[in-house]
Amino acid sequence: MQIILKKTGCLLVACCTLVGVSCQSTSKQAAISNTYIGYYLRYTEDDNTLRSDATFKQGDSLSVAKPLAMQGNVSLNGQPMPLQHLDLGDYYSISGTKQQVDSNYTFSYNDVYQGKLAKQHVFFPKATNIRLDAANLSLKKGGTLRWDGSPLRAREELVVQVDDAAQQSHEIHIVGPTQTSSFALASAQLEGIKPGKASISVRRMANIPLPESPHTRGSATTEYYAKEIVVSFVP
Repeated sequence: MQIILKKTGCLLVACCTLVGVSCQSTSKQAAISNTYIGYYLRYTEDDNTLRSDATFKQGDSLSVAKPLAMQGNVSLNGQPMPLQHLDLGDYYSISGTKQQVDSNYTFSYNDVYQGKLAKQHVFFPKATNIRLDAANLSLKKGGTLRWDGSPLRAREELVVQVDDAAQQSHEIHIVGPTQTSSFALASAQLEGIKPGKASISVRRMANIPLPESPHTRGSATTEYYAKEIVVSFVP
């Protein structure tokens, strides 16, 4: 029996020697899979708080990728993001941090393929000082919604929620790109809104693809919640 084992071992060594490169390449291919990254940033103007999440998955495709716990710290602008556990998988998060919002954020993590710290920069578009061009907005004529901040780019939108005098909610979606930091609200978009005082809440959303590397894919989702404003709608 010992002789058979030795011969078998020699045979395996010989096979790997004969196909050398093939054995090594197969091993490497089995070890290499894609990392799928998801970043999320949400800022709320009312209380000046920021929430940030980071998720990592690994697999041959996103549909079969499994949650991945990173080796080493995951951080946002140098601040460690603690690991959180959910039934759906692990993620890294900083919740309810009071701070002034920035235009750019940097996520950092240990790249398992390159064996070094990787940094990814995310632009955070804002929409502040929401206002209408008239104190009383005509439901028949419409009006213009304006904001401070850059015009909407591709893959960005403003979600305008109107809670009217009858306490009914209406949503208007303004999809980028836009030429200016304003949008003309047509009467058709205001259809169904009741005359009287109403509150308007606006959030600016973006879904930004991350730069790809040979084994890394991902995107960043940002949401900026502007302060609520009160307006009056007239017939």
